[in-house]
Amino acid sequence: MGLMNNYSQHISHIAMDMVVSAGEQIAAGLMVQVLHDIGLKAVPLTGCQAGIVTNNIHANATISKIKTENILRVSASGVIPIITGFQGITSEGLISTLGRGGSDTSAVELAKALGAEACEIYTDVQGVFSLDPRLSKNARIFTRISHLEMFEMSTLGAKVLHKRAAYAGMVSGVKLFIKQTGSSQNGTVIAGEQTFENPIEAIITSSRKSTLSINQSYKTHDALQELSDHGIAFDMLHSDSESHSIYCIDQCDKSLAENILERSQLLRRERSALSDNDLMRVSTIGNPAPAHLDSIVEMIMCHSELHKSKVSHSEIRRSGVSVTVEAEYASILAQMLHDNLQKRPVHSMQTRTETVGCAFS
Repeated sequence: MGLMNNYSQHISHIAMDMVVSAGEQIAAGLMVQVLHDIGLKAVPLTGCQAGIVTNNIHANATISKIKTENILRVSASGVIPIITGFQGITSEGLISTLGRGGSDTSAVELAKALGAEACEIYTDVQGVFSLDPRLSKNARIFTRISHLEMFEMSTLGAKVLHKRAAYAGMVSGVKLFIKQTGSSQNGTVIAGEQTFENPIEAIITSSRKSTLSINQSYKTHDALQELSDHGIAFDMLHSDSESHSIYCIDQCDKSLAENILERSQLLRRERSALSDNDLMRVSTIGNPAPAHLDSIVEMIMCHSELHKSKVSHSEIRRSGVSVTVEAEYASILAQMLHDNLQKRPVHSMQTRTETVGCAFS
């Protein structure tokens, strides 16, 4: 990618997919060699060879279907198939990649297509926590949560499992295990339906956000639809009139969004622009009673540092609230909200979580 960036300002996503897919293929080949060295028969399969068919959105494709015949044929012969995640093939026969969370999504979709009972996903943390463990040593690991709870956490920004993987697990019912690579800990089991009598309680911080200010026109709907088609998620922060709206998008999607909006000429219109604002969303999940919006706003106003932060947007959900603040204050707010959870004798925190002693880099 460094070479491509050095030689071109406008990278072709088709070319980029060819380049970035090579890493998974190298890893699959190395894994097969390791298995051979310990006496196990294995063969590497690319996404194409494994029958993973996607749509035609390069660099952020979604899986349309998986033709399992070749995988089953290899397995039936006593050989272990090592499948490259993160990639597939379009209807036009071109290599495609799935974007962020693509490896996790591939694993869950393969488990679903093959009729597997469970799918184990190994990551850099021990499981699903009540708060990003890098933000607080008091974060608690959930031993078990429902598919719906995991999907909500992922949608709000939890980084342990991408929302597309969480959704695939939810609709298929495949049991998921989130574990830390190299650890003997049990991690988190994601299975079953949500039990409202015993909800989880967690604090979620999103990725960094930028704002998209749009002067509405007849092209606005088409431009926003194209953003959605390319997998760019956006939330409306507010609309100050019938002709002007402000949206929030992930900063990592900003470059692609600019290209799409420039093609639609939307950014050339007066008052339409992508900003360099640095925002983050902090969300509560669980019983909303201790986290009313008024209480959070009061907490922000009373804190020696938080009161400097401008609340850009707030939202009351069925299971909690979300507040969008300047990124530099998000971790402070998240830790304060989490500390409030720890102080209360919450049944769900006692029965569905445990304290773990570990370090995170």
